[in-house]
Amino acid sequence: MNKYILSVIVAGVLTGPGFAQEKAAAPAPFHAKSGVVLGPVAAIDTAKNEIVIGDHLIKIGRADIARLKVGDEVTVEVNGAKVKVRKEGDKVPPRLFNPKGGGVAMGPVSSIDPVKNEIMLGDNIIRVSPADIARLKVGDDVTAEFRKGKTTILKAGEKLPPEPFSGVAGHEMGPVEAVDAARNELVVNNTIFKVTPAEIAGLKAGDRVKVVVSKTGIKVLRVK
Repeated sequence: MNKYILSVIVAGVLTGPGFAQEKAAAPAPFHAKSGVVLGPVAAIDTAKNEIVIGDHLIKIGRADIARLKVGDEVTVEVNGAKVKVRKEGDKVPPRLFNPKGGGVAMGPVSSIDPVKNEIMLGDNIIRVSPADIARLKVGDDVTAEFRKGKTTILKAGEKLPPEPFSGVAGHEMGPVEAVDAARNELVVNNTIFKVTPAEIAGLKAGDRVKVVVSKTGIKVLRVK
């Protein structure tokens, strides 16, 4: 008896000639507030403005329904009530690149708008200063860095200006990049350290040092 039951269960899940086919699950509406679904369009309902991708039933705009056919490879981006459909080969519309937590965009400048103080890197529109607009031209390879609400544009070969060390403890080791005896400052690894006149005495650009910051102060150790 047990052997017979087992054979019926196996027959129920096998596919092919002479075996019962499992019925595919019906596609479920995509209810997520945001997300991305990609793949071939399996079905289109022009009356309901809906398409099926994999197991997802997605409601889209009439204009997108009109330009799609079954088999099209698409990417559907859902963001609240907004649904964007991009077919394979569609050009991505440019967007303003302004990450809240900071970020980097890089590549050749494809266009410059001196009226809006904007440049285009790939698909990204980046707002820059009038000074940056004046020194850039189409084709320049640049890196746009966003930090603390500020955008810094670096052309190929340029680097970020040094910033003061802001931690309470830490260390940096490398060659001295600059010495400002009037301010008692030195720059190591693009970081400005405020030191005592004794620590800075005799130092010059190129000297290898280790700068150690602690609660008791800053020590500059020469490294051979």
